[in-house]
Amino acid sequence: MSLRRCLTLALVAAATLSGCQRLTYEHSVKVPPFGVHRIEFDAPKYAQKLTIEAHSPSSPVSVYLVRQEDSSAAQDQLENDKKPNAPLASMDKSEDIALEASVPAKTAFVLLIRAEQKAAEVRVKVTGR
Repeated sequence: MSLRRCLTLALVAAATLSGCQRLTYEHSVKVPPFGVHRIEFDAPKYAQKLTIEAHSPSSPVSVYLVRQEDSSAAQDQLENDKKPNAPLASMDKSEDIALEASVPAKTAFVLLIRAEQKAAEVRVKVTGR
């Protein structure tokens, strides 16, 4: 294989891989009654479409995806039994949650999980591309 062909293949591979920024997060978290658990994510280089799943078979939970810059205020609102203003995505009081959201490029984001009346063991899965 010629040097020119090798360089061309390397450039094509680099260009293809650089546009693909995948996110895969899967973890179990424990949330105390009326408590809020936060999961922080770095800002993607490009706009990203997220799929968020949360399963809490023992107790309903509420899930909110917010911009990191809004996360402190959103967490305070949740701790005061109020809904956050302008979440990117949300679902209230469910044992099985499935959400889709779009995150703008260069915008860090936070997933807030609030347990309702009793402690919850929540299996969280976030995927993005």
